[in-house]
Amino acid sequence: AQPSPGEAVRAPAFQAVLVALIGFTATEAPVPEPAAEGAPPAVTPLNPDDARRFLRKRLQRLHEQALRDGGRFESLDTDSQHRVRKRLKRLRYLAEFAAPLFETRDEKKSDDKSAAERYLKRLRPAQDALGEYNDEAVAMALYREATAHDARAWFAVGWFSARHAAGAAACREALEKIEGAPRFWKKRKN
Repeated sequence: AQPSPGEAVRAPAFQAVLVALIGFTATEAPVPEPAAEGAPPAVTPLNPDDARRFLRKRLQRLHEQALRDGGRFESLDTDSQHRVRKRLKRLRYLAEFAAPLFETRDEKKSDDKSAAERYLKRLRPAQDALGEYNDEAVAMALYREATAHDARAWFAVGWFSARHAAGAAACREALEKIEGAPRFWKKRKN
């Protein structure tokens, strides 16, 4: 019987490989050594503790940026609002990728939701709100372009324009709710 993909990914051996990969990608650019010509420079990967520290900093930074930008979402220009959405996606993807590295033994044995799952659950409403808002902004821009050759497109532009402020407010409110989400990457006191 083969393990399920989820079991395989959660296996300690696979997680050790992920930590090594994270450590490898988090290293600074190698300084060329005057070694043999054509030989690749030596790269020293981060150890698991340094990799976790690196991930903690990155997760915390993305989390703080989401909160900062969320509080002023309505006053941001369209490109900056879209950047908030991309950062939130980065936060989610990194959180999903790194979550097993921060799971406690009790969480691994329990059927209850892990701290990472609870955190990710708090991100979803903000992602949904930002996704819907972005879709409407793109649609409004397309309908604006269509007004050049079809006057009926003005109806859609008006409809999306009327929803725009409420959509931005919904995004701000959803992003503010992330603030209370317990960060699973925080060091736990023993």
